[in-house]
Amino acid sequence: MCRTRRTHRGGCADMKRLLMASAMTLIAAALLPTEAAADLTAGLVAYFPLDEGSGAVAGDATGNVPDGEMIGGAQWDSATKKAGASAVTFDGSSGLIEFEPFDVEGSGITLAAWIQPESFGIGDGRIITKANEWLADDHWWMFSTIDGNVLRFRLKTDDGQAVPTLIATNLGDPLKVGQWHHVAATWDGADMKLWQDGAEVGALPKGGDKVAVDDGVKVAIGSQPTDAFAADAARVKKYFHGTIDDVVIYSRALDEGEIGDLAGGLSPDLAVDPRGKLATAWGTLKR
Repeated sequence: MCRTRRTHRGGCADMKRLLMASAMTLIAAALLPTEAAADLTAGLVAYFPLDEGSGAVAGDATGNVPDGEMIGGAQWDSATKKAGASAVTFDGSSGLIEFEPFDVEGSGITLAAWIQPESFGIGDGRIITKANEWLADDHWWMFSTIDGNVLRFRLKTDDGQAVPTLIATNLGDPLKVGQWHHVAATWDGADMKLWQDGAEVGALPKGGDKVAVDDGVKVAIGSQPTDAFAADAARVKKYFHGTIDDVVIYSRALDEGEIGDLAGGLSPDLAVDPRGKLATAWGTLKR
């Protein structure tokens, strides 16, 4: 405690200045990025928060790709949401969000989302996919569930290799009905990997130069794109039954720490600056 006698006035002023400087340092530190707030905007191609809550459009927060159209039994859900204002629940029989063609142009890829399955009636319900038919080589990239309630990933590269299929190996701890899981699929030019709740659950060697592109092939969340619906529609539509939230796509493979950040509740923090340009920031906790 500072005394008021003249002999202590200088010391008291020094103490006040020290306390003020310490407070400003703490405030500045709180405003700066930390290791716990990873830069989740590098290589970000698309981010679908699915927070609109109403209407027929699911927007991309980056502005990089076309907004999606809500089709059939795809419904906004503000009650079951994982984060933000809402999510989208898919009925497993007619619901999807469809996007006009866009590509992931790069030497890596990450597909990630929060999912809460309601059932696995269709074993390979799509989380997100770019495809124009149902055979393996008809998929540019495909992220789904598969029989056994585990994850599956397909990827086409631009070197003409056959499209491989990676299936998660965590049969002892699979996806659970009625429970939120953070799921991701990555490729870094050497290996395809699957991730569940921040942990690696499958890997497959896969070389290649870049992710294959095709500006005529649509993308969908919750099903195959409608252009991939064939005569045997019951077999190829591949509807997801459950709720999906916070979908992100990157043109690079996120590393284990970044996947863990997403699984821990961080999401890309995007804002528009006064000049109308997209400003990227550090990951923020989305509740």
